[in-house]
Order: sequence, then C-alpha cells, then structure tokens
Amino acid sequence: MMKLPKPTKGPIIVFGILFWFPLAGVTYQFLHFLIGLRRLGYDPYYIEDSGRYVYVPKLGDVSPDATSNVNAIAPVLEAYGFKNRWAFRGSYPGGRCYGMTEKQLLQLYRDADAFLNVTGAQELREEHMACRRRIYVETDPVAAEIKIAQGDKATIAAFAGHDTHFSYGGNFGKPDCRVPLKRFTWQPTVQPVVMDLWDNPSYKRNGSAFNTIATWNNKGKDIVYNGEKMQSASERYRMGKVIRPVNATTSWPDAIRPAPTRISALEPNRSSSRPAGTCAPA
Repeated sequence: MMKLPKPTKGPIIVFGILFWFPLAGVTYQFLHFLIGLRRLGYDPYYIEDSGRYVYVPKLGDVSPDATSNVNAIAPVLEAYGFKNRWAFRGSYPGGRCYGMTEKQLLQLYRDADAFLNVTGAQELREEHMACRRRIYVETDPVAAEIKIAQGDKATIAAFAGHDTHFSYGGNFGKPDCRVPLKRFTWQPTVQPVVMDLWDNPSYKRNGSAFNTIATWNNKGKDIVYNGEKMQSASERYRMGKVIRPVNATTSWPDAIRPAPTRISALEPNRSSSRPAGTCAPA
C-alpha cells in the first residue's frame, strides 16, 4: 500500500473530465493536479458531478452508463493513493453515484477549503456554491474571453460563479496580446508537473525528445472577433501569443513548488481587493 503524507491543510476538490473522457492524456493531466496538491499539504479529492453523459471510447459515442469508464479510471486513482477520495455522480435522470456516497459528496462541498474547476469541467449548481472558495482554471484560453467580450450570457454566467480565475494564457494583458479581457481578473498559471511521474526505468533514453500527438485544427469551434474568423486553435494562440517554451526538467525539479504567496487563492481566510495566487508556478 502506498504510504501517504498526512495532510497539513484542508480538503481541496479537483473537478475534471477523467470519467467523462477516459483517455490516457486526460488521466495524466489530472494526476499532476491531485498529486501536486497533496505534496503541498492539501487533502485533494477528485470529483465529477455533471449533467452530461460520458463518452465511451468503445462505443465511439456518449452514454448515460458510466460503468465502463469508472472501471477504467478508478483503479488508476486508487493506485496513486486516492481510494475513498473520488466520486462520479451522473446528475441526469437515471445517473448513478460511484465512489463516495452522495451524502459524503454533499458534505465534502460544505467542508472543502476550495475547489479547482479545471477546464471548466463542472457546471455549477446550488450545492457547489457551498464551497467557500471557487477557483476556475482555464486550460484552453482565448475563445471564452472573446465570448465574454461579446456579451455571451451563458459564458459569463459560467465564470461568474467563481471568485478566482486562472488561465494558461500567460501573455494575457501584455502589450502584444490582442485578447479582450472583460469583467474578470485573469491570473496566469501553467499545468503542474510532477516530475517523478515521468520516471520509467524500462524506457531506454537515447537523448531524443519525447513525442506526443495533438491537433491544431479543432473542427466546429470557429470563432469570429472584430470581423476576423479564427478557424483553428493555432490561429487563436497566435492572437493571444500564449505559447511560451518551458523546460520542465529545470523549471520544476520537485513536482510543483510555488512560493507561499503564490498559493493564496487556496487560502479561504485571506482577503484582498484583487485575488492573488496560483496552483502552479507561472
């Protein structure tokens, strides 16, 4: 059994899309958040409580039955020490609650110091508002900011339920950034990286770079701003100039290790006219 450090701080909820979209890269993304928060002394929980059906890869379609997705993801969470610290509740007719009980889940919303709504995965309902600190972590910047500037009511309402807003748009507000920033104060952050998750004794390193797969052309997500139609993620990124090279091996030697003043967004008793903090070094 994995020996875990005793939490020195309160519980933190991480909302995400692990069960909704059970692919390897997504799972890896959220493990970094969970393990990083634990190493900062928090007691993290992974929660999905959405009204949307899950995507089932074997079907190539969505389904109200999350059983196969839960069976694939829950063992990974538990292997990294999150047994009894995860829940999936299908908040739709006929949806089931897996992991924690519904009673435990509702109590967690009242007890947690904060939640991190990573990717905006969780639509907020009344029970979520019981959490004393509600933090949005935007991982796909630009499109939402344009919708907010254009007065899109649904987008504005989704962000308004949060008291602190982080974005991977590290260039937001700079002179060469054309992204309109209205209504909300955005603070820069980046994806946390737990370095030892990359350790693989069976992999024979030969000095070559790691490879990955991505798409720059995300069909069906075109957006128009000031008469300019942006048809792909690459065009939106060029508009915001949000891509900056990061040498993870030298920048993050021991998982995520921000200075104490950089995590004040997670401290519910801190008051400030402009919320400050980050869940990862910027």
